[in-house]
Formats: sequence, C-alpha cells, structure tokens
Amino acid sequence: MSPKYPHLFACCIFMIVMAFGTTAFGAKICYDCHKRSIFKNKLIHEPVARDNCTSCHNPHAAKHAGLLKKEVSVLCYTCHGDKKDSFNKGIVHDPVRRGECTSCHDPHASAAKGLMKGKYADSCFNCHESLARTFKYMHQPYAKGQCQSCHSPHQAENYQLLNVSATKICRKCHSQGEIAGAHKNYPVAISTCLSCHNPHGSNNKAIVRSVRHAPFIKDCNTCHGRSTGRVSQETCLGCHEEIREYLLTSHNHLTDNGGNSCVNCHSPHAGDTRQLLKDRPLLLCRSCHNDTYMRHEENIFVHTVTANDCQLCHAVHGANQVAMLKGDGNSVCLGCHPNQGQFSHPVGRGVIDPRNNQEATCLSCHDPHGTDFKGQLKMSGQEALCVQCHHL
Repeated sequence: MSPKYPHLFACCIFMIVMAFGTTAFGAKICYDCHKRSIFKNKLIHEPVARDNCTSCHNPHAAKHAGLLKKEVSVLCYTCHGDKKDSFNKGIVHDPVRRGECTSCHDPHASAAKGLMKGKYADSCFNCHESLARTFKYMHQPYAKGQCQSCHSPHQAENYQLLNVSATKICRKCHSQGEIAGAHKNYPVAISTCLSCHNPHGSNNKAIVRSVRHAPFIKDCNTCHGRSTGRVSQETCLGCHEEIREYLLTSHNHLTDNGGNSCVNCHSPHAGDTRQLLKDRPLLLCRSCHNDTYMRHEENIFVHTVTANDCQLCHAVHGANQVAMLKGDGNSVCLGCHPNQGQFSHPVGRGVIDPRNNQEATCLSCHDPHGTDFKGQLKMSGQEALCVQCHHL
C-alpha cells in the first residue's frame, strides 16, 4: 500500500538516512556508484570499516575536493587530535606541515601498516626523486626500504628528521667495538661516520662516499700529521689558498673561533660531489639557518628560485655585502631581472629611500625569500607600501 503523502514519506526517509547516514544503510547508497572493492584491503580505516562515509564526506556539496567536510589535516585531527601538538614541534616534515596527510596515507584502505600508500619507501621516493634507488653496495635498511630505521616520518628534534642525533644514529645498530674493529689504526675516536660513509649506499665498498679527498686517499698524515684531533683551518687553506680572500671579507662563514669552519659544510674525507659537501646545499644552509626557512615557509608568495638554491644570490664563503650577497641589492636581482628599473619603480643611483637616506634597491620593497604579498613585496602594493615613502 502506497503512503497517502508520497513526497512527505520520501522526505522522511531522506531525513532518516541523513540522521543515521553512518550506518551500512547510508553507505549502501555510496556503493551504488563507488565500487566497494576499492575500499577493501588488509587494513581498513576505521570509519570505512564501519561504513561511515559521512564522517568525512558531505554527500551533497562541499568546498573541499572529494566532498570532504573540512581540509584534510583538520579532518584527520578530529580523530587523531593527540598527534597535533607533537607534529608541530621541532623539525616538521613538509607534508605534515602543509597538512597533506593523504600524500603518504590512504584514507580508506591499504595493505601496508599505517595505511601507507604502497610500500613505506615508495611513499618516500614519491617526493625524494633525486635519491638513487639502487647502488652497487647498499646499506641494508635502505635496501629493504626501511627509511624509518633512521628517519621519523612526521617530525623530529634532529636535522633531516633523524630519530636520534647524527652522532648516535649509527650506534643504534653498530656497536663501538664493531666500529673500532673495522677501522684499525684510525688515529682518532670515531664520532662522525657520515664523514666517510653514505648512509644509503655507494658504488664503493663499505659504502664509502663516491668522491674521496685526495689527501685522505694518500695518507692521513697529510692533514693530521702528529695531531690526534681536528686539523686547523690553516691546514685546509694550505691547499685551498683561493678561499682565503673570501674568509677575510666583512661577512663570512668563519663561524667556529679556534676551530675549523671548513668542516661545518665540507667533509675532510669523502663526499658525493667534487666539493665534498656534507649534504645538498639547500639542506646544508638550513642546518644552521632553519629560523630563516621557518619564517618564510608559510608565505603565500615564495621566491622559488632562491628557496631551492641559496648560492644563486649568496656567496657561500664570504662577501663584503650584507648577508653575504654576491652583489648589492640591485646587481644580484638584475642577474635574473635585467629590465628592472627601466619600466617600473626606479632604483639605484640617485634614487634615495627617505626612510634611511640610503640608495633605494630592490630589497627596499621586496623580500627575496617570500611574503604574503604578490611579487614578494614587504607590504601591500595597493597603498601600505607606497605611503612609506610617498606620503599622502
């Protein structure tokens, strides 16, 4: 028998479905269009296992992709709120900082622990494309895709998201006795394994890094002599005299008085590049200047060129310009923007910034790292920035 008021009956049924949409009855409607097999796997996200689609999705309309009720990270933290505070401390992995949980995790179902998208290492390689997947000689954790053996996936207190400090990371698996036995007659106590070894792999035995320092190959005494500790900076300059002039500039990287600043960035033994850098330039800079990165990483407008390669603008050893710039506030920018000043606001000789009576440069109005204003302007270009000099 049909109801007396069919439209009212249908409306009531709809309201019941919406009120109890988290039940299997509500999910059945979803599976009319979405294949149920897609949401089945070894591990199933709890809301999906309960057929609770509407705990995350709005069935009608939403301002977020996938008809999500909220932004991905906000949505995840509604259930995983206990993680939010810890995930915002120390060094935070970029996807976590950006709230991109689903870049690594499948929100519905997965065959991998933690609802990872595929194998653990596959998620890492999706972003870290520059890492070689294979070497002739591979570190076993890396060969097995066990990135988490050394790195924390969300945040850590240590550089490069190491789950313990770099000086202790190797000793998690290798005892002091084992290390000493493999380095017989080594003249000093071993504390910096990564100075010689690549933690992922190498084409050299014992995963020694691919480029070895010539004195290291020849004889330790070339640099160490009778010393049983760190060699002086003068020892390095004895072979690399061309660097001395940069270290005598007014702004330089002589950061370790009485020690050897060279080894802050360069390995004295072996490296993966001809410069024997301890890491990629961007990561090296960030290891000391992380506060600068953190100030700008949330900016809406970021100068992508400088964000990925500091040495395009900065002299890595030293310069007489503030912030170790390769030139003044105009010449550095003109290297990429040759027409600046010819068709826009004039800068340079004869153009004085009334705020400090100094020559106006690109840096008078722009922050080369990033801001929340288009063109990396320091303030809004609609009015706020202009009235700093041009009073109404």
